[in-house]
Amino acid sequence: MLAALDWLHPTVREAWQYGVGSLIPLLILTGERLWVMSRMDARPEPWDRLWVQLGELEFWPLWFFGWMYAARLPIPYWRLVVRVLFHLAIVVVLAFSAAELAFFDVTGGRGDLDTLTFGLEDFARVWPVVASELTAGHYAGVVAVVAITLVPFAWRPLSGRHTWATRALIFTLLPALWVETQGRVRPTKSFRPIQKTFAESLFWEALERVGDRTYPPDPQWLQPVVIEPPTRPYNVVMVVLESVGSHRTSVYKPELATTPALAELAARGLVAEHMYAVVPHTSKALVTTLCGDWPNLTGDAREAKPGGLPPTCLPRILRGAGYRTAYFQTAREDFEDRVDLVHQMGFEEFRSRDTLSGPHWEKNNYFGIDDRAMLYPGLEWSKADGSRPFFATYLTLASHHDYKLPRHWQLLDFPRVTGRLEQYFNAVRYVDDFVDRLYRGYTEAGLADNTLFVILGDHGEGFGEHGRFQHDLVIYEEGLQIPFLMVGEQALGGRTGKIGGRRQQIDILPTVLDVIGAELSSGPVRGHSLLDDAPARELNHSCWRAHRCLASRRDDQVFLYHFADAAPQLFDTDADWAQKKDLARQLDGAEKTEREQALRQWWGEVRGLYDARKERWVETIQRPDDSAAFATWGDGALALIGCRAEDERALVPAEQAWVTCRWRADRPLREAWTLDVQVKAGSRTGKLKWTPHMGNTKMWNWRTGWSIDDTFRVEVPSYSREGSAVVSIGWERIGGILVKTDEGKERIDVATISVGKRLATTPDGREGIKLQAREPWPESFALPPLEAAEDDKSPGEGDDEPPVDDDRGKATPDAE
Repeated sequence: MLAALDWLHPTVREAWQYGVGSLIPLLILTGERLWVMSRMDARPEPWDRLWVQLGELEFWPLWFFGWMYAARLPIPYWRLVVRVLFHLAIVVVLAFSAAELAFFDVTGGRGDLDTLTFGLEDFARVWPVVASELTAGHYAGVVAVVAITLVPFAWRPLSGRHTWATRALIFTLLPALWVETQGRVRPTKSFRPIQKTFAESLFWEALERVGDRTYPPDPQWLQPVVIEPPTRPYNVVMVVLESVGSHRTSVYKPELATTPALAELAARGLVAEHMYAVVPHTSKALVTTLCGDWPNLTGDAREAKPGGLPPTCLPRILRGAGYRTAYFQTAREDFEDRVDLVHQMGFEEFRSRDTLSGPHWEKNNYFGIDDRAMLYPGLEWSKADGSRPFFATYLTLASHHDYKLPRHWQLLDFPRVTGRLEQYFNAVRYVDDFVDRLYRGYTEAGLADNTLFVILGDHGEGFGEHGRFQHDLVIYEEGLQIPFLMVGEQALGGRTGKIGGRRQQIDILPTVLDVIGAELSSGPVRGHSLLDDAPARELNHSCWRAHRCLASRRDDQVFLYHFADAAPQLFDTDADWAQKKDLARQLDGAEKTEREQALRQWWGEVRGLYDARKERWVETIQRPDDSAAFATWGDGALALIGCRAEDERALVPAEQAWVTCRWRADRPLREAWTLDVQVKAGSRTGKLKWTPHMGNTKMWNWRTGWSIDDTFRVEVPSYSREGSAVVSIGWERIGGILVKTDEGKERIDVATISVGKRLATTPDGREGIKLQAREPWPESFALPPLEAAEDDKSPGEGDDEPPVDDDRGKATPDAE
């Protein structure tokens, strides 16, 4: 019996290899948890520091014994294989667990499956976001931790004996046994989110997702919106303010001196008293605002893929009515496939950091450049063709995390506000200055009188009001309530004042159609015009990442559902806007269940709607076709019917060229290939590897004998000269194996595009556009005059104190 019991205990060698190997990450993660706790606003109770570690104390002993027993299988070389896998797994689990705790420290929310998959699938584009929070100490710590975890692998004792010390290790399983039999002791509320290990959180989330249900939509929501010709074809300029919540502006909080220009504009137009985002994330907010429907409630940007959007978005509707359309942003174009999303929406032209950048524009943050880079190109585009109305959308960047601003911008010292919040307030001021310059630019160009200006936030921003930071998981008012105003004396018929009721971003599309006099001829719209009375309805919201939080708003009460993360909450936002008093105890069990089930029903309906739209799209892009082939691959398995370039205008260097090709599978395809796209402009070449339909259809599912259209893109090489460029394509198998045409060609030319001059960003320096001097700012601001070039200013000019460390003057609220 003693021998049998000894089999359960580790030997000296196993204790070193697997025990010490498991102890190291246990100590590192418990230490990091204590560090995270020390940085939280809440004060822990005496035993909280132990209770939050119960997850780690349960996981790592089970990890130790699980690997140890697995290594005892009598298979040749098995122990060596398990030993190598064990230490590799240690590094991976420790790296993800430590990163997830750091993620909680920065955002106030735990990582999940969406965070993990998004980061792994798009690591190159996500890394700058992560790196913005890292210091040299973080990198040194990672190197040290990896080195320490490899110590048990590099050296091990040879003894295979059992000792009383190794036998005692069996007692490390007691925390796991206690939890399984008695339940886990919970720390105080503020610290409960960090009690679970990351692996445990992923496991339970995966189990919960197994029970997800989707529901088929009403067929009417699969129909495109068709309008009658507008009777009042006003120009439309939409400005989306990145991460600006309503209560961060002077429009909704006059005592906060952040947006005086917006306050002036609000006095001339209409202001929504209560406007809300559906999902506090930019890509989702753009879908809601520009397409008038709920976004896909997933933690990725799958709307950017073909078939991922509602049938008709505002840019495509207005293009069909004769409008010119363009989208401007100073962020990089590839993050979350923004360039693809904008193209799917129907915009004709897209301008981003990649086409707007120049030596005089400073980098704003890890995403892009100075917002002023949009001013001159946007106004020049708007003035280019006076015979047609236009729709221009601008997305600002300065107020996005990490709130870094160009060095020429003069900072304002906000009383009783420090750190990141003060940086953010100054970033909001910078965005306000951009809006002021843009509006006055349209006025100077003589375009403002015939233009409707729509200015809104995409979502708010949290700074720990409810333990959460930034916006993705901020389901509270600071993350959802956004500013909204419309300006345009002619377009609005002289109307000014407040828009009552609780409104949502889905209401913007029908409002724009209402203003330009475009009546619906077919297809439904989800929202209601803001020029009409507010309807009686329930507003729903979701966090960006699935299975984290949902909310429903009925009159003045908002119900928050946190899935398994926390108990539901109920707030009266009229009496308690800051949401400090939880009224959930007033709901009985049946009421809570009804509200939770209603939210899950809505979530399932939205997911089902997008699944149905994708299926409908797949049906529409395929058709029987016996046209002659232009070229074939795979012994006639794949035929190219033809290609065409979408843009007839001259493209600027660094702009994306879109080409649509029609393919036909003449025999069933057994594998997926990758399209190798090249564009050659003179001596310069642009390249891209393209998965057909961005993976939304698989090549082996293409119907034999039916043609299918696929639109791909490739970037015109930077610094290309004026002239023409040739787009060519080839196919590759997995592993980069070239697939030649049946005629033996590696590539074939499919389209020719025209290349113009590089985009002019400014005629007169950093200002972006020369404007007439505006009326003086309030005395609480010391801003550089609009007509002065920033390069002409001496450091600290106009300040009451010398420049601070970052070479920017800092004015106090009382400064002239």
